[in-house]
Amino acid sequence: MTLTVRLKPELEARLTQLCERRRITKSMVVEGLISEYVAREPEVSSYQTAAKLGIVGLGRGPRRALGRNAKALVRGIVDAKHRR
Repeated sequence: MTLTVRLKPELEARLTQLCERRRITKSMVVEGLISEYVAREPEVSSYQTAAKLGIVGLGRGPRRALGRNAKALVRGIVDAKHRR
């Protein structure tokens, strides 16, 4: 993948000097930083997302017809969450 990053000239000069001194490429620096950034965010499973939205276990009770009106139920839950 190609990625373009706009840097202030002073920062670019410092990055170039550091990369030359350490004998690494700018791409290696950027890839390392992005990897660290992404690693900080926990991966969330589908179950965790559904539990957070409050739609786990909707197959019981008065809203049993989940298969027939799942879209409306999920939309209602999401809308209610955003109205808070």
